[in-house]
Amino acid sequence: MTLGDCRVMRIRPISLLRALLFLSLLQFLVDLSVPAASARDPNNPQSFSVSGKVASLSEGQLTLSINRDHKTLNTLAFVLDSKTQIEGALVVGALAKVDYRTEGEHLIATRIVATPASGVSPY
Repeated sequence: MTLGDCRVMRIRPISLLRALLFLSLLQFLVDLSVPAASARDPNNPQSFSVSGKVASLSEGQLTLSINRDHKTLNTLAFVLDSKTQIEGALVVGALAKVDYRTEGEHLIATRIVATPASGVSPY
């Protein structure tokens, strides 16, 4: 066997570039066809959770005080509806963990777990 009989496949830079561009285009098309995981589905709203101290409570609203970095005190107001699940004694001063979803500018409480301020925290 001579050197002339042995053929070595050489990849040209242009061919390699074309292959990479083709694969990139293919990946782009696949990404377009798959819905993004972060896209919001109105039938399945995203839920959040926050913990704090109950600042005020009324028939349809709960206000929670949240201590951020031990310096600033923020409050969040949650709407309570017939679907809100409440565990524990929900009174002013109690510690609470609130699971909620957003509807427009409203925070809708879906589940509240409350403990007395001196009790063991459920979270």
